[in-house]
Amino acid sequence: MFTIATAIFDIYCLGMTKPGVTHYGFYIMSFQFVYVGNRNVRNCLIVFALFSAIIAVALFVTSCMLLRALRKEIETNMVPWLYASGIFFLWRTFAIIFASIVNDMIFGYHITMCFLWIAMILMGIMGWIIVYSLYLELSDLTKLEDLAHLRMGTMSSLNMTHSISGSRPTTPHSTVSTAQAV
Repeated sequence: MFTIATAIFDIYCLGMTKPGVTHYGFYIMSFQFVYVGNRNVRNCLIVFALFSAIIAVALFVTSCMLLRALRKEIETNMVPWLYASGIFFLWRTFAIIFASIVNDMIFGYHITMCFLWIAMILMGIMGWIIVYSLYLELSDLTKLEDLAHLRMGTMSSLNMTHSISGSRPTTPHSTVSTAQAV
């Protein structure tokens, strides 16, 4: 939600300060901190904000899927979140590096956004690692359960065709009778 809000705010600010656009007054705030230099760099900042908002919506949807997957311990439903969050954090890392280079870091807004995004990216990567380790643990547990079900199925099919005592090798000194009861 933070990403969507800041992306909309960035797009709005960059739109308001487009060279050649006439606006009448700064009623709420001053737009002096907004980048007004090269048109291509400005367009790149808009693209970063727009794609950040789109990827944030995808991350929100997959986070809802992740909550359900965590509640029911379904590891296959964790995979979309792992991909979405991985793409999101890589994109935001690249976007914040680019924005920190082209924007003037003398303004409090840019400094705050830089530090906030660094902190959120680091926390997000930690969260990604935690969910990925849970995914690996649940997938290993599922493999063990599948193997146990397969083994139980194999043993039950053997019990139906042969008796256990009839399938064991016999010795002359055995204390267990291997003769089948009639």
